[in-house]
Amino acid sequence: MKPMSTLQIILCSTTVLLAGCAPTSPASTETPQPAIEINSFPSTLKIDDIDIEFSGYKREVTYFEQDFEMIICFDPPNEEVWVFEDVVFKINNQEIPNGGTATDFETGRADGFDCANIGYPIDLIPSTGKAELSIGRLRAFVDPGLEDCDHAQKNLDKAKTGIIITCDPAIVGHDAGFVVTKKPTSMSDEDAVLVALDAFTDKIQVNWKFSFLFEKP
Repeated sequence: MKPMSTLQIILCSTTVLLAGCAPTSPASTETPQPAIEINSFPSTLKIDDIDIEFSGYKREVTYFEQDFEMIICFDPPNEEVWVFEDVVFKINNQEIPNGGTATDFETGRADGFDCANIGYPIDLIPSTGKAELSIGRLRAFVDPGLEDCDHAQKNLDKAKTGIIITCDPAIVGHDAGFVVTKKPTSMSDEDAVLVALDAFTDKIQVNWKFSFLFEKP
């Protein structure tokens, strides 16, 4: 379905992955949206104009560990490969740490849906409980080496960051992919690089919140 070579994409890692890799933005003052109650699996719904299927949860056993995994499939907004960010998972109002997520983009589903597995160490999961899962952002994955500098600059301009970058090899050098050539005086060099790096991929803010009763598989 997508022109990629591997089966899964792991974005960042653990808590960094779940929180996103860009500088933290100010907290929203909007009233929190209540979670959608999931009473059976699979459950299909439409949120933020995206068709979603909460397929269920399972115990995933690997050579190294066992994970509690939730599977959510969705109709991607375009032909890009999209991964989840800003993921928070709670059980009985207690946030569960050490999570990770991966997107399967060669699922072979006839409906064109991509499916993501959101996993946590099984030993952190109680036998039963009320679970709450929230997903705050979708990010388009970019294959390393195929980053588009012009596209990133358009995103920086659209966000009015005041940052200008270049990918000109004569300026960038051998090991770096880009350099920041202009930034606001109030912004540190490190933050400017992080903001510029974040602009290489497209993002969609979403507000997916689910709650369900479960028994440890």
